[in-house]
Amino acid sequence: MVSNQSYAQEALGEKLQPYVGNTYTYTFKNIPENLKYEFYFSTDKIGKGDKTTGTAYNLYFNATTPATGTIPTGGGDAVVKVDWPTGAVPAIIDIPVYLFIRVYQDPHTNICENFNAVEIIPRANAFVVNFADITAGGTIESCPDFKDLEAVVEPSATYTYNAGTTELTFTATRDGGASANEWSTQFDINQVGGTVDYTYSISGGATVTPQTGSANETVTIPTITSETITITLEVQNFQGQVPVFTINNITAQDKVNLASPASITGLTHTIKEIPVIGDFE
Repeated sequence: MVSNQSYAQEALGEKLQPYVGNTYTYTFKNIPENLKYEFYFSTDKIGKGDKTTGTAYNLYFNATTPATGTIPTGGGDAVVKVDWPTGAVPAIIDIPVYLFIRVYQDPHTNICENFNAVEIIPRANAFVVNFADITAGGTIESCPDFKDLEAVVEPSATYTYNAGTTELTFTATRDGGASANEWSTQFDINQVGGTVDYTYSISGGATVTPQTGSANETVTIPTITSETITITLEVQNFQGQVPVFTINNITAQDKVNLASPASITGLTHTIKEIPVIGDFE
């Protein structure tokens, strides 16, 4: 899995030691107008580099930024993006490779070619985020809590039945890498099998206040300062419904080194049905 990173957020040191599973942008600036450029990889740092040694790496160039191009009128930058893959064959972790740029005139008249290169050493992505369902001791389904249940139904002028609420509790924990770094996450809360109302809140170093949810919600937590956050859903109980909540489409990012997990497994929790009790006579 490869997740895109923006150039503006990338530190120079990190793009030269990129985390696999992410995309990085490489720029050589202030090139004269109308010249051609060509990016290529080589495992050879001597001279112009032996292009034949970097053939496998050339497959990692991102299709949105071709490895060849022309500098526009007025001069400009040569830019290329590289998708550093996980599970690359041959292995690339901790092995130096050199990204070369050749700048030249075509057709050649009065300007010769020139070369620059940077050393890049890809790194393993140690950033992991684990989501866990800790509701009812970690089960994937549970009976309602009946918190704030109002069971008395008569006399109807005085009492109204209310099935109360059920609390679902999930955690998200970052692990591996620089665990003291701030991080962010985004995920979807989806509800199927019911149309119940719920609110959600986040605690544990996150800057999100309780919000009212609908059937489906996208939750963005831009800054997390602790290793673990707690996600709490307060669900309104209804007779005869079986609401199923999922947390999925999860992304996360270390806000310092911009690493993203290769994958994050989602969760599903089912609230079992409350049987319907009809009118009292």
